[in-house]
Amino acid sequence: ILSLKMLFSGEAGVKDLAGPIGVVQIVEEYYAYGLIYLLLFTALLSVNLGIINLLPVPALDGGQILILAIEKLRRKPISNRVKEYIFGISYFLIISLAIFIAYNDIQRFIM
Repeated sequence: ILSLKMLFSGEAGVKDLAGPIGVVQIVEEYYAYGLIYLLLFTALLSVNLGIINLLPVPALDGGQILILAIEKLRRKPISNRVKEYIFGISYFLIISLAIFIAYNDIQRFIM
């Protein structure tokens, strides 16, 4: 949660994000310190992924919960067309972010 706050407040930049390529590099570093540190990092990574998944982004579980809450408050379902539009945009944004993060990971790996 602190990392998300730092990201949105500008204390941390998007260059500080790591995707699968960056995580492999980080795992390699923790592995050098020993198994306990590697397991602690793995646990931290798992908790972080769970928290990210609960963000109210429609393509994630938190977004599904948000949509269900909105439908409950409205007492009627959101039309499928609107949901498809919302999900399409959110999928596009998530894929774009993943490509950007992978690009940053590759840049860090090369340099």
